[in-house]
Amino acid sequence: MLFRPFENLNNENEDTKKANLLLMMFFTAITLAAMIFVPFVGFVGLAFIPVPVTLLFISNRYRDAIICAIAGVLILFVFNYVLAIILLAMICAVAINYKYIISRNKKLSYRLLSIFASFVIAVLLFLLIDSLILKQNVVKEVLRTYNGYVDNISQDPLLKNYQSLFFPDSAQLNEVIGQTQGFLKYMPVLVPGFAAAFFGFSAVLNYCFSFIILKKYNIKLEAMPPFKDWDLNWNFCWGVIAGIIFLIIPKFNPLYDGILDAIGYNIIIVFGLLYLVLGTAVLWGLFDKFKVRVSVRVIIIVVMFILFGFVAVLPVVGLIDIWANFRKLVRSP
Repeated sequence: MLFRPFENLNNENEDTKKANLLLMMFFTAITLAAMIFVPFVGFVGLAFIPVPVTLLFISNRYRDAIICAIAGVLILFVFNYVLAIILLAMICAVAINYKYIISRNKKLSYRLLSIFASFVIAVLLFLLIDSLILKQNVVKEVLRTYNGYVDNISQDPLLKNYQSLFFPDSAQLNEVIGQTQGFLKYMPVLVPGFAAAFFGFSAVLNYCFSFIILKKYNIKLEAMPPFKDWDLNWNFCWGVIAGIIFLIIPKFNPLYDGILDAIGYNIIIVFGLLYLVLGTAVLWGLFDKFKVRVSVRVIIIVVMFILFGFVAVLPVVGLIDIWANFRKLVRSP
């Protein structure tokens, strides 16, 4: 076998070490390709891409870890060398972070937050360095291009081809286009909230992937609790309250409309998604209590997510569970 227990990892012969290194380079490169070319799996790719390098680094095979990281992102240098360098730095930072948190036995919350911070800092560094190299604000340029497309969305060839089929009345079409433009122009304001959720989910996935892979080498990571037992401290409800307050204030003083609205919506997105996950965990725990089959649980939850009206109930369930404790979890005072 290519993979062997951790205690024997550094005692392998050179051929096996090289085979392991090639395999990990392959996994890193394939993950990068999936991030770039496969839609909607970016968070999975971002979560997995540091794992092979992390394993090598924790195994004290530092040279192999660096070779694996460079070889894995090598193709990206052809398209954007700045992004390639930042991604390389991020992969190494996550690997070093795992070495640190394992040696210091840090708490699970610290581990997840540090991985999340590595992802966020990498993105901010990319935007900063790319802006300095191009001598222009990359974010502003992207927004300008995006708003230009939204302003001219009525000229989109796809819309023109199907407008007679769906909108025989031009006045009705113009009304729909106007509403769509208003919605799309407000979307960039919500990017911070969705980005935080994206990187948070990626951090959790990264930890789960790392736990599974490192466990095969007898490298101990603190396990995530079972999904049915996931919980949040009651103090998190203040985040929801803060988001609501930020949305209410502009109703009494329009001077702060826009900025406070944006802050409020982003806070609601972050904490709403947290409580959405918690509500799903509560539902999963109740299913487990009543011995509902896993296949039935999955079907019910998928249907709830497809039907927006039902999925909106889950964050409320998660919020209420903080006090009601439907699953009868043992919580510290």
